[in-house]
Amino acid sequence: EEGSAKIPEGAPLAGAPSGKSPGPRFLRAVISTIHGHELPREQWATRCNPYLLLKLGGAEVRSTETFDEVTEARWEDQHFEILAGESRSDEVLEVHLMSHHKFRSDALLGIARMPLRLFLGELQRPRPGSGAKSSERRGSL
Repeated sequence: EEGSAKIPEGAPLAGAPSGKSPGPRFLRAVISTIHGHELPREQWATRCNPYLLLKLGGAEVRSTETFDEVTEARWEDQHFEILAGESRSDEVLEVHLMSHHKFRSDALLGIARMPLRLFLGELQRPRPGSGAKSSERRGSL
């Protein structure tokens, strides 16, 4: 099933800058807490349903102290994208995902494993008019 393969620990994402190249850094984020529920370490990573992630686009996302601020979180192009501020670490970051919606924990944990992509630094905003394309993709999920 596409999108459900587990990413090996420490594996770089395709297209991620290598070495000290300029530009945003792409790191794999790890979800260890969803809606206040701690997950066992073996369940850390990408256990979220794309439909939930769409709904969580406006949810509160809190990080550990690894980076200063999370400014945006959204589902886009088969990734859950988290835009963060300045990072104090180049390691895989741990993210606490908190939602104001009351989802059942088994719905959050059991449906699909999806890759996460963390954006550190500035991210170009989508151009006006790109919303229609987003809606089409959202409808096709």
